Amino acid sequence: MTNEEIENFKRQFEGFHFSSNGPAPLTPSTKWQNIPGCDAMPPGDERRVNIEIGTPAETKQDKSLSKTRKIDVVLPSGPVSFTDTAKKIFPVLANRRRYFVRDRLLVEIAYKKLMKDRQLHDVFQLLEPDAFRIRIEDDFTCWACREDHGKYIRKPSRCTNDAARVLLKSDAAFQHLPTIRFLSAQPVYTSVQGNLEVLYRGYHDVHGGIYVSHGDKEHPIIFPELQAAIALIVDVVKDYDFLSPSDKSRAIASLISPALRVGKFLDDADFPIDIAEANESQGGKTYRLKLVCAIYGETPYIIANREGGVGSLDESISIALVAGVPFILFENFRGRMNSQLVETCLRGTGTAPARIPHKGEVQVSTTHINWQLSSNGLEATRDFVNRAVINRNSKRPAGYKFARYPEGDILAHVRANQPEYLGAIFRIIKEWFKRGSARTDENRHDFAE
Repeated sequence: MTNEEIENFKRQFEGFHFSSNGPAPLTPSTKWQNIPGCDAMPPGDERRVNIEIGTPAETKQDKSLSKTRKIDVVLPSGPVSFTDTAKKIFPVLANRRRYFVRDRLLVEIAYKKLMKDRQLHDVFQLLEPDAFRIRIEDDFTCWACREDHGKYIRKPSRCTNDAARVLLKSDAAFQHLPTIRFLSAQPVYTSVQGNLEVLYRGYHDVHGGIYVSHGDKEHPIIFPELQAAIALIVDVVKDYDFLSPSDKSRAIASLISPALRVGKFLDDADFPIDIAEANESQGGKTYRLKLVCAIYGETPYIIANREGGVGSLDESISIALVAGVPFILFENFRGRMNSQLVETCLRGTGTAPARIPHKGEVQVSTTHINWQLSSNGLEATRDFVNRAVINRNSKRPAGYKFARYPEGDILAHVRANQPEYLGAIFRIIKEWFKRGSARTDENRHDFAE
């Protein structure tokens, strides 16, 4: 090509740097506010996400400009390499706070997705090539360079499936997209550089990456007085007839443990599975576990016991692990619990193998999961029992009058007043943290934390 042709070519591909020897590596700018037509946000800023469909929510100003703010990107073609395009795309996508790297997997957040347990969950979903082809069109106007009479010209184009697959495996994707470890449906209370903070809706670059899907700063969590907080939490289980004071103590502790776990107050310590047993059917064992989830605004992923093969217990566990749900409940479990995968998750290295259909086995983090099980007659290995906290209660006799609230029973009441109960949990943790995060000298089990 002549010098004049090179200059014409350079004007067509703004953002790429060329020499007489061809294209030089792309050097993407991080000053997104200075790029014409780019609405990416500076690194570190948050961008609100539409909870229903998982797309960036638009402000009034955004709505008027959203149709004109796409960025030109040249897809891999001609002299433009996959690396060039990846370095152009992923820094912008990173600032959307919609796409993440989780355990070396590229994921996006799917909201209210119907899962195998026939319930709606907010979950991690693998970012597939077909979906990626559509997603990039939300932010970019795609072009390809085509040769015409010995010269390259820019023409409108669409990303192919093959190109999307390669781009998703590029180094730029893993270098630029933010990391994430777990999802939380409601605000998280945690220590950030020694200071207690409530993390509200959005992405937070702490503890490996946390995404909170509900709860705005405009409606902050209210912390009650300490005694009022204690009374409110104890009241949750007042209608239970526990077999011993220790069972009641463990049941109350199970209400607080999830906040300690998601807030990383005990770092990545293992947490035992919460097992609810009752002397009779309909004794309220699963009900208590649902109360725990209700305080945190979560829907537990429910797993029923099945024998091997397609739809086996371990397959259901793998689905839940990959999805990143924070509560996994084995409901009315019958028979023998003999899953090495569960035991690995409860007391392992913080990761566990999970199988993804058509993709093989991957290692996923387990340090965010709260495990629950209800049963009237569980059979389990000694290792499993050593990884459990068992709470037993008796069924109330016929005619017993359970507490009633304007919304109905205690579960309906907790759900209707969830922020109030979460505030009570946070207040109790605040006091514990203030007093030095005291521990006991208990050594009759190996969960020393």
